[in-house]
Amino acid sequence: DNEKTLKTTLLRRALLLFSLSLFLTLNHCALFKGKRTIHDPLIDFYKNDPPKHTLASLRLTEKGRGQIGEGNKAIAMESLNKALSIDPINPFAYYFLAKIHSDRNEHRESLGLLEKTRQYSTKFPFWKAQSHLLSAFNYRALGLSKQMNFHLKKAREFDPEIDWDDID
Repeated sequence: DNEKTLKTTLLRRALLLFSLSLFLTLNHCALFKGKRTIHDPLIDFYKNDPPKHTLASLRLTEKGRGQIGEGNKAIAMESLNKALSIDPINPFAYYFLAKIHSDRNEHRESLGLLEKTRQYSTKFPFWKAQSHLLSAFNYRALGLSKQMNFHLKKAREFDPEIDWDDID
């Protein structure tokens, strides 16, 4: 009788462990992820596998993002523009081009690119929030507080914890 109880207990535990591992696998271990950042792998923002041309565009966007981090903004712009030639609705490429323009104090150019980011990031609320935050930053630099406050409010609608410190 003890042997049967032990087998039943072990079987239940094995089933529980299997269920837990399946849950974590299917949810990409979301329980262990911290707050998203603009440095996260772009593929992680997709719920399903994107088409091959989008994957190629994402690789070039990742490359461009890395080049920005290394201070090679001119080369990054080439990579990002190539990414857009492959997938003209890649919101991430538009965002990083906007970031370059913002860093160069070309705030109006940045704002135009951020409009494109928002247009194509409907499936990516994190990036919509980031685009509104960078827009707020640009409007602040232009001395347009009404527009700055509007975009900061919109950013917080998508991410209530977003703050100025989230701009790298």
